[in-house]
Amino acid sequence: ENPDPQKSQITVKQLLTMTSGLGCNDWSRTALATEDKLLRGRNWVKLMLDLPTAFPPGEAWSFCAGNGAVLGAVLENATRTRLEHFALRNLFEPLGIDELSWGVSPEGRAYGGGMLMLTTRAMGKIGQLVLENGRRNELQIVPENWISQMCAPQAEAWGENAPAPNYGYGWWQTEIAGVRAVFAMGKGGQYIVTVPDAELVAVFTSGDAKPVFDPKPLEILEKYLIPACP
Repeated sequence: ENPDPQKSQITVKQLLTMTSGLGCNDWSRTALATEDKLLRGRNWVKLMLDLPTAFPPGEAWSFCAGNGAVLGAVLENATRTRLEHFALRNLFEPLGIDELSWGVSPEGRAYGGGMLMLTTRAMGKIGQLVLENGRRNELQIVPENWISQMCAPQAEAWGENAPAPNYGYGWWQTEIAGVRAVFAMGKGGQYIVTVPDAELVAVFTSGDAKPVFDPKPLEILEKYLIPACP
């Protein structure tokens, strides 16, 4: 639906940075689509790709987890491997993570935009991996250059729900208590935070899916955790 030559120009980087231009915005009541609307359908990837473009790819930032669904399908097509199997072999198993659950679409495809349930310890291992530039002990699990790009500002975030001014490859960048912080955020208060200058990894979990952005974890970091670091 809604054929548009601009869709063929969407890149992997634009999907990673929420700049694909597809007409979805999880934080707007007037958007053509939101993640919640997409997840009520059957084929989440098709529903996302059927959306009209709201702006040319790469021109603006608009947060929609549905970009991750498309990205997951791209990865599966490129590797000829199911997303969850690829992640297990290349990330979770090398990190020693064996307790996890991943939500799937009605057609059985792991959701690249979220629904990944991990223990606090597993989240901490991912944070430590990022802090150590993709290495665990002597093993380079993720290329250092990829970690650098992932944690660098790639797009300017906007909107009252944006928890930080800059967005990378799924990770946010901001300054907390005068030092640089990079974090991944899940719906309702799930955080993996790395503070390189303080050699700090902090993990926060919550059972509440709303609000989308819970500022309390960042406030705890600013008031207590970062000042306590040497």
